[in-house]
Parts: sequence; C-alpha cells; structure tokens
Amino acid sequence: MLMFIIFPCLLLSVGARDILSEPPVIDLTALFEVNKTTKHNEEVKRVKEAIGQACGTWGFFQVVNHGISLQTIEDMHTTMLKFFDLPEAAKKSIKVSRNNSRGYNGKELTKQKVDMKEIFDVGHKPYPDLPDNHPQNTVVDGFNQWPDSETLPHFRPAVENFYTQCNLLARLLMSVIAEDFNMPASFFEEPFNFHTSFLRLNYYPLQNSSVSSSSALGVSRHTDAGGLTLLMQDYEGVSGLEVYSGSKEDAGDGEWVPVLPVPGSLTINTGDMLQVWSNDIYKAPEHRVRPSVRQKRYSAPFFYNPNYASIIEPIPVSAPPLRYRPISWQTFRQNRFLGDYENRGVETQIDDFKNEMVEVEAQIE
Repeated sequence: MLMFIIFPCLLLSVGARDILSEPPVIDLTALFEVNKTTKHNEEVKRVKEAIGQACGTWGFFQVVNHGISLQTIEDMHTTMLKFFDLPEAAKKSIKVSRNNSRGYNGKELTKQKVDMKEIFDVGHKPYPDLPDNHPQNTVVDGFNQWPDSETLPHFRPAVENFYTQCNLLARLLMSVIAEDFNMPASFFEEPFNFHTSFLRLNYYPLQNSSVSSSSALGVSRHTDAGGLTLLMQDYEGVSGLEVYSGSKEDAGDGEWVPVLPVPGSLTINTGDMLQVWSNDIYKAPEHRVRPSVRQKRYSAPFFYNPNYASIIEPIPVSAPPLRYRPISWQTFRQNRFLGDYENRGVETQIDDFKNEMVEVEAQIE
C-alpha cells in the first residue's frame, strides 16, 4: 500500500543553485498517479526536472510522498533499535570479515579513520529459495548473516521489506534520471539487473561532549561509490548529516550544510557511478556525519549499486570530451570495501579514471 504525506510548504520550485541554501525537498506524488490529464503531465515534467536539477547541483535532495508506507519506516526504526541493543557477543557472532562485507561491524573505516558508529549490512540475495550461505548466494560482497530469529523474530521481515521497497523506489528514480540524460526510461535496467545493492543500519552511540570540539566524526567526509543512495534519516529527527556545497572540501569552494530530517521523507544522493555515467553533469556529493554528542542517532541508507559485470563509462550522448575511462564496478566496489574494512592507504576514487586529456586540461586551468 502506498503512503502519501502532504507538505504544502515543501512543494518546490527549483531554480539556479545560488537560489537554494540547502538541498531541495521534492514531492513525488505525481509519479505515482495514473491520470493522464494535461495538468498531471505538466506536474510529472516539473518533478522530473526538479530531480535532474538537484542531481546536477547539490547531488542531494529529499523526497516526500515517495510510496514507502509510514508503517514500513516505523517497523524499520523499531527493529533497528532492538538489534543494536543486543549484547555485544550476539552482534559479534555475525561480524563481517575480510571475505564477507555483510553483517555487523563496530569498527568500520572511512578515509582511514574509524567511524564513531556501529553498522549492520545486508545485501541482494540472488536465489531467495536457497540458504543465505549457499555457494550461489555467496557473491563478491559475501553472504547475508542474520541475528537469531528467536531473539529478534521481526528483524528479518522488517529489514527485507524495507530493502524491497527501497529497491522499487530506486528503480523509479533511475528511470527519471535516464530520461534526464535523454535516454529511454529503461536505460539503466540492464546495468542494474542482478544488482549488488545493500542496506545498512547505522547506530551512532552518544559520545562525550569533548568529541564535538575534536576532529572525530560519526562518518568522515566521502562520496558514495554506486548509483543512488536512499537514506532513512533518524526517525526521531536527530540531525547529523552534512553535505558539502562545493566540489570537494579540499578545493575550499563551498561549505558544510546540514541536511535536516524532514518527517516522513527519504534523503537521496547520487553516487560516483552516476557522476561517471553523466560525464560530470551530475555530482557525487561529498558528505559526512557529525558525532552524536546530545542524543543517540539511527539511520538506514540503501545503496543502489549496479551488477558486478557492469562497466561504467560516460553514456553515448555525453558531450565530448569523455572525461572517464571505463570502470569495472566489481573492482571498484571490492577496493572500496577493503578500504572500509582495513587501512589500505589512499582510497580508490573516480578521479583515478580520468582521461589523460582531461587531466592535462585541468592542469592548464
């Protein structure tokens, strides 16, 4: 069942980037309506244009009336709290390893720094009727591990339902993005068949107040590796997420802007692979999470990622010059995970795949 929440004050008229002081909020109602009146078609066009504009400016936007029910979100929130309240031994019994990125981790790294949070990851299961650890369900990322069903009987159903609903919404948004690229709405179906998406549960424990004056972060600044990220921010409205308004903090061309939770919304951001596909028209935004020094914080990002066989490169209609060499998603994803699991030095970035001519032009500028 679809759930629609109306926020009249948030209906957006997206303009140039300098008009917006924060990522926009976009109402998706029109994308779910079936009537084909002229007024409706104009509204659909406006929503699609707003999404394309947001992807090319902030790389961040929030959506309301997105089709995921409030009950699904509430169930996800409730079961997440129960999981992270488990004894440490119970959580560590399904701990990630160097060969399996799925499960519990209390010491993930971002940019060679340990995040001030705990996580639980679950990913796409190719053959639902087979056991989670069956060889055919053991993919490059590993296989799904779950807490004891007698201890948390509602955990797996709630997580799998939220995962499924996020997958459906991500497919819809990617069809809109394909049209923004002047491609058929089905353009991204092939690279995302047998997708490698995963859902992460985040818990940011309460930190000592002295942390707020240090350089420690809940999650260090980074870009997401894949296609799209759909984030359920803290259900209680606890903030912490920030996006950089410029290109990257190292360039010093912007500032850190809070992305405050909007009740009932999901927060969307573009990833590295969409920046490559768009030939830099879209932006994979650098973002970070502040440490929780006043209240505990929970969130659940769904990372919509291509299939392992995908080779990512600027789409054919991109204006020359093509700024990137082809990228193997499998190799890129593996390198990112290993960098999160252990300190492997400099993290793999899409800039590593810039075409030589583009790099020369950048040096001249």
